[in-house]
Amino acid sequence: MKIRQLFAEWPKAIPRNGSLVTDFGETIPFCDFLINDSLLLLSRATPDAHGTQRVIIDSEAIVSVKFQEAIDLARFMTMGFQKPERALASSLS
Repeated sequence: MKIRQLFAEWPKAIPRNGSLVTDFGETIPFCDFLINDSLLLLSRATPDAHGTQRVIIDSEAIVSVKFQEAIDLARFMTMGFQKPERALASSLS
């Protein structure tokens, strides 16, 4: 699954907040987002040091997504994640 698809199919079971890390090593917190064909519009709860509350980023510039809340791992299965033994068995067939 690509990052853009992750945001496009974001399940209701996962809060729409967290932070992401860009390929420049910058961490950007977000409390909500919108998407289009290749871009992600992030909304911040509070402005950054430059007074910025909205950020538009190319989804291919995102290296990782972080979650501040302790979310039960089973809820991430709605994003296509699975336990390793199931993943291994499906890749062998």
